Amino acid sequence: MPPSMRRYIIILAVPLTLLVVGTMGYYFLEEDYTLFDALYMTVITLTTVGYGEVRPLSPVGRVFTMILLLVGVFSLFYSATEIFRAIITGEFQDQFGRQRMARALAGMKDHVIICGFGRMGRYVAQEFARQGVGFVVVDRTPDFPERFKLSGGLPVVGDATNDDVLKRAGIDRARAIVSVLPNDAE
Repeated sequence: MPPSMRRYIIILAVPLTLLVVGTMGYYFLEEDYTLFDALYMTVITLTTVGYGEVRPLSPVGRVFTMILLLVGVFSLFYSATEIFRAIITGEFQDQFGRQRMARALAGMKDHVIICGFGRMGRYVAQEFARQGVGFVVVDRTPDFPERFKLSGGLPVVGDATNDDVLKRAGIDRARAIVSVLPNDAE
């Protein structure tokens, strides 16, 4: 699992952990609280709604509420900030786009790999798109996927002279490879 996905799982696990810890805390600290009462108290504490206690709290319950409130508000604020940041910067979309791209590449076979997306590479890719032939374009320019807007094809960022990049492009399942790199040595 990529580190960024682990980070998202942790960020989403924080609110759930707070709910469980808060609910169990109220349930075991307050004698007459049911699980539902404990969950209700946790939710109104964490959301800072403050409708009032289900039943009067003991001194230990009040201390627990203060700790849960302080830890919960800061933790939820941090989690919400990170989630909004990832949405606004497009990080979520990029991550899920990469996973979708990897699945699409893994499913391609009998496709053509085009090495290079310069003037000739773009022309070859357009011709394959027009004919409905599946293709993968490999180019080392980092912003190349943003310029790639052809149906039937997938972009792969990397050096086409690298075996790992060609394997990622599905060279073992491809029917042909077209090299339109700038110099013959490559």
